[in-house]
Amino acid sequence: MLGSLGYASSKSEDQLYLVGQGVYKDGFWGETVKQFSLFLREYPKSQRRTEAMLMLAEALRQENNCQAAAGYYKTIVEENPGFKLADKAWYRLGECSYKLGKYAEAEAAYHSVWAGFPDSELKVPALLGEGESLYIQKKYQEAKAAYGECSKLSSGEYRRAAGLGLGWAYYQLGKFEEAAQEFAQLTSGQASDSIRQQALFQQAKAYYLAKDYGQALTGWEEFARRFPESSLLLQAIYNAAYCDIKLEQPAKARQRFERFVEAYPKHELTGAAWYELGKLYYAAPDYAKAGAAYQKAAAILGDEALAAESAYWQAESLSRRGKVKEAAARYEELCRKYPKQLQWVNLARFRSAEIYVYRQEWKKAKAALKAITKSSRDEELVKKAEEMLSKIK
Repeated sequence: MLGSLGYASSKSEDQLYLVGQGVYKDGFWGETVKQFSLFLREYPKSQRRTEAMLMLAEALRQENNCQAAAGYYKTIVEENPGFKLADKAWYRLGECSYKLGKYAEAEAAYHSVWAGFPDSELKVPALLGEGESLYIQKKYQEAKAAYGECSKLSSGEYRRAAGLGLGWAYYQLGKFEEAAQEFAQLTSGQASDSIRQQALFQQAKAYYLAKDYGQALTGWEEFARRFPESSLLLQAIYNAAYCDIKLEQPAKARQRFERFVEAYPKHELTGAAWYELGKLYYAAPDYAKAGAAYQKAAAILGDEALAAESAYWQAESLSRRGKVKEAAARYEELCRKYPKQLQWVNLARFRSAEIYVYRQEWKKAKAALKAITKSSRDEELVKKAEEMLSKIK
């Protein structure tokens, strides 16, 4: 029988093809690659060329050779666009392109599946793949549309994956309330623990960014109850305390942060928690506790600017308690320890200059004030420093 390209198959061709087909069905990917690579070299015009290329591409994909596999998938759809499994070839091309980091090509391949084969069983996963490809290219509006269409047409895991993507797309577009609503639909039901955790955490975060602090607080408290083993637990506890601040519930915020620093003294968020405690104690006011909290924050914070700020407020707390000598020493220490943090260094210089004037240490006062006039970009502070200088004999 003549093939579609006018080529008559031979016994050797049939045998080679059947051997390749057999090892393919048995999952011997390396042998499949060898057999069909030989088949295509020996019989480049075979009527079964397309089927052979597809099995070869599938075997290469199974061996994680996406670059070679993508080449064969692309050849299939270009040479034989009407092939009965062309939708599969397009879909696999999308998968391979995505894994190779060729997101625009993946987007185009996935689009070709559902646009060119509207009745394909791969339409839903292709829509999801297109959404993922668009999202990673930061085409959030287009990604939202793809995820939305996938969500409408699907159920089960595809529906949940599309919902998660849709929530993230809304999030990136700054539509936080819509994002929270999408995430909310994934916090229960048949979703996996991983998806429920991510959805509930991001739902709370979206509510926070939408300035709905009550809903955000509820979400993070629920997260802490439902997922006590999660790696995001401590972030959720910290965020809940921060919501208390936004809701003007300082006593509750203090309690949460106090429990946090006691339970997790070495966590990466502990320095920030001590910093927030310092602010809360200072506002109470409880300057003794504020000073102690700021001291601990300055000692462990990795952010130098925040550490310098903490050191400044530690000194201010001492000054508020009338311990001006200790305060002056802390201001001086700040200037030595954080010379690059000029905002806090110059504020410390000014406050120390006030103490020096009070103690009639004129030389020290002048040195601090002159340093401000030379290095500060704060025009109001420079003006105050110059005025004070003019009054010193």
